[in-house]
Amino acid sequence: MPKRKYSNDELPDMADEHQDTRTGPQTLVIDPEGDLYMKLDAGSLKVSRKALSLSSPVFLAMLGANSKFKEATDMTRTQNGVQIVSFEDDNFETMAIIARIIHLQSNEVPSTMTFQRLYQVAIICDKYDLKRCLGPWTKIWATPYLDCYARQGYEKWLFISIVFQFDGLFKEMTRHLVINSEVSEQGTLVTTTGLDLSEGVSSTIIDRITKSRAETMFVVIDLYWQELCKLRASNTARVCKVGGANVAKCDAINLGCLYQQLPDLQDPRQSTGACRKTVISMVEAAAGILEVGGSLGGLFAAIVLKRLGHVVRIFERNATPLLHNQGAGIVAGGDVQAFFNKYDATRRPIAVASKLRQYLDRQGDQIHREDMVQKMTSWDLLYYLLRANFDGVESGYCDVPEPLETDGQGAYEYGHTVKNVKDLGEQVEVEYEDKRGKAGTTVADLVIGADGPSSTLRKILLPDVKRDYAGYVAWRGTVPEQEASPAVKGTFVDKFTFYHSRGTQILAYAIPGGNGSLEPGKRLINWVWYCNYPQASREYDELMRDSDGKTHHVTLPVGKMRKEILEQQRQYAQNVLPPQFADLVCGTEQPFIQAITDVISPRNSFFDGKLLLIGDAVAGFRPHTAASTSQAAFDAQKLHELMNGNIGRGQWEEETMEYAKHVQERGVEMGQRSQFGNHPSAQTMHGMARS
Repeated sequence: MPKRKYSNDELPDMADEHQDTRTGPQTLVIDPEGDLYMKLDAGSLKVSRKALSLSSPVFLAMLGANSKFKEATDMTRTQNGVQIVSFEDDNFETMAIIARIIHLQSNEVPSTMTFQRLYQVAIICDKYDLKRCLGPWTKIWATPYLDCYARQGYEKWLFISIVFQFDGLFKEMTRHLVINSEVSEQGTLVTTTGLDLSEGVSSTIIDRITKSRAETMFVVIDLYWQELCKLRASNTARVCKVGGANVAKCDAINLGCLYQQLPDLQDPRQSTGACRKTVISMVEAAAGILEVGGSLGGLFAAIVLKRLGHVVRIFERNATPLLHNQGAGIVAGGDVQAFFNKYDATRRPIAVASKLRQYLDRQGDQIHREDMVQKMTSWDLLYYLLRANFDGVESGYCDVPEPLETDGQGAYEYGHTVKNVKDLGEQVEVEYEDKRGKAGTTVADLVIGADGPSSTLRKILLPDVKRDYAGYVAWRGTVPEQEASPAVKGTFVDKFTFYHSRGTQILAYAIPGGNGSLEPGKRLINWVWYCNYPQASREYDELMRDSDGKTHHVTLPVGKMRKEILEQQRQYAQNVLPPQFADLVCGTEQPFIQAITDVISPRNSFFDGKLLLIGDAVAGFRPHTAASTSQAAFDAQKLHELMNGNIGRGQWEEETMEYAKHVQERGVEMGQRSQFGNHPSAQTMHGMARS
């Protein structure tokens, strides 16, 4: 079994407990009774030969009594009989950490290390088959860097993820490299920083990435080639999606942009060899539409545009490839259901059915009911279905559908924060900062702002439009159906249940469970509890300050709530809520909080229609309306009509703004009545002040 050879990485000095501050070689005693010195690049370790042999089949083969390996046959002995074996290719400080683990000296093992040190650990782990021995330590050391794999300086993550068997990260890393790698002048696959990807990685994996990259590149080039052919023949068949009197001008501009950005474009079926550019650079070169915001609203619109054959880029400011799931339930209204029926190629069910609405009194007895079927879903299920449709993200929620023949292309570029936008006349210039802090600019024929109630684009365009706190918050959480008591399941499963009292409202319903499961017993019971907190009060300030001391303005995330705040609310729930609702609140391990706010833009079209706002970026609805997701689905479907030429821009603006204004006003009315007025189903609670 020959040893693999690795060149020592040129690493900066690292301030850990094994740092050698002396100028010459040192000897570190790991086992005082040890019978072996490991002679390394900058010193020696005194260790137990038996411990090494038990930790790794490679060490066992190298150091066994009858070993024929060079390390065994070349052993020398010191005056006291301890054997010396050469490991001079290996790093002293890194091997010292590993030796501590092998000799069960956990209290001497650092819990953190630099990324370069982690890479050295991976080299030695792979070289001597130590994955099983290092066990959980690899996850502990790697955790701080899991979100860094796409950043410059972290290109070694591909090798590390293979060695430590981080399968999910390996899949995401290879996916990233498919669209962000280049072909060097020597014909090798390299990162955009010039790092040769084949270093330490099997040729099989490199071949798979290269093949997938070539297939993706073919699709992108073919898309542009087909569009170029259409435009060159557009004197007989117009291809501009917007329609109207300026079709010929629009076609001419698009044709000129393609020639300018891709002067060497040719029919991919007639060309040989892979394009040396990155896939993402090809998408950037001629992407006519840029969306700002990669949550549900942005994905709704992006899928519509992709289905129409457009090349769409999404800029999402979140620094990770996937948005974090807060565990929120969503009422799937008619517009949401219509969208998924028309555009979702996965064709999987999206909702749990609620068969009636009911209202409880303080004792938990039903005081009113209405037979009404409503569909309930979850944020995470919709998000992963949309990502599967837009850019093929794999998950446990669904199978990734095959692209339709008429589909355009989509790129989801996370870690991109928009800083400014400018009207260039025919196009819009967007200034942004990427996840590495690097500033950049891009241009687009159409920019769509779907970046939520705190929209950056809206702030740039309409700085006087503010998002105002409404005087109360929503406590939110979920309880697994299988962990709920019979009384809780009987009250909330298949039912949309409410309780009102003066200054408070709580509601609950069943939603899909893990990986979007709709199976009874595997779903979640979702609850929302509205409670009043004056903005300037000490109580509100304490509520929104997390366990790390940070104050949040809109959302206190899952896992960040201080224990004393949670315990106070649980006690308050037992004092003021029906017992079934109190059980839900007290049974939720990690609730989160959303401040209720109001915001509405006076308009949603800018730069002569080249920049449009949609969804929450236009109007942030209070959740009483259960219409925020519906608004995004409605706006996206109206965008389809606009891009197809079925309606004009004026009609699109009128219909989408009318929807926004009507529902926003209705939400304010509902919220004010619920929290500060007299709701018809409210019960007065005397002596129930918050403890």
